[in-house]
Amino acid sequence: MTIIYGQMRLREHRAGNLVRASIIQGNIEQDRKWEPLYQDAVLATYKDLSLKATASSPSIIVWPETAVPFFFMADTSYSRELVAFQDN
Repeated sequence: MTIIYGQMRLREHRAGNLVRASIIQGNIEQDRKWEPLYQDAVLATYKDLSLKATASSPSIIVWPETAVPFFFMADTSYSRELVAFQDN
């Protein structure tokens, strides 16, 4: 019954705004992601892919919830770098 209801709701035409989204997937090997020597490369990968995604003028760019190899706000250096990047 839930599937039928969901299908009916998806077919309805509702007013709204079009949102263009870019979804970033870095394909980072999970066993290497947290290695200290690899952290800069992981962050660079996501930043590079995000910059490339701006060519399609997205309204939003979405990274995976575990994209960055550090604990946000606990690692102040990487946190500042990431905030500065998104402010550009």
